[in-house]
Amino acid sequence: MKVKIGNYKNWFGPYQIADKVFFWVEKYPELQEVGAEYYESRWDYRAKEWFGEFLSYGFQKKDPNNKYLDDNRKDSWLSRLCSWIYNKRKRNIKVKIDKWDTWSMDHTLAYIITPMLKQLKETKQGAPFVDDEDVPEELKSTAATPLTDDEKSWGAVDNNHFARWDYVLDEMIWAFEQHMLDDEPDFWIEQPVGMYFEPCEDNPKLSTMKYDKEGEFDHGAYKVYHDRKANGFKLFGKYYQGLWD
Repeated sequence: MKVKIGNYKNWFGPYQIADKVFFWVEKYPELQEVGAEYYESRWDYRAKEWFGEFLSYGFQKKDPNNKYLDDNRKDSWLSRLCSWIYNKRKRNIKVKIDKWDTWSMDHTLAYIITPMLKQLKETKQGAPFVDDEDVPEELKSTAATPLTDDEKSWGAVDNNHFARWDYVLDEMIWAFEQHMLDDEPDFWIEQPVGMYFEPCEDNPKLSTMKYDKEGEFDHGAYKVYHDRKANGFKLFGKYYQGLWD
């Protein structure tokens, strides 16, 4: 298998051109300590904003309140050109699958999914909503500090919101890590001894595997292990569309 997936296409349009021309002006002044009001008082900031608008729409008519008339805000020829160039560009994606990659496709994909999940956990900048049924009691929304009406009004999340997503990611990572192992953990408490085959009484052509001494197998631990793996794969499918940074 060979996979090469390039970066996403970057949009470069009229406002980006204005940023390049006025390179010394902060792009997002509201994020700076001095605040947006400081930049709005500067001629160069106002000039950059006007220049970006001009490159995007040209000269536009305004109403008596100095606001643009929506019907007249037509994209400029430069905006249309930038859009045409952007749509012509293609993201570099090359995937070559060898025949042995699908002999044990679940195992092959685990080698790709596991490092991607780990990187996502390290670099994520948000978290999707996770159902309470998928996390332990202490991480449920019912165990979090109740939100005030004001917090609910602007869409705040409870203080367990991000912890729930971390838990789900950890369960996914664990499941795929286990699936990468060549051998699963040993659940034999005592190994059986002296294996042999004994013909079946009702059909001598068939045989039953028997041991001189039967072993002891921890069926409970085996079930817990495989149930957790299955749950990690189930969570991967359920929250597949939440795997974004």
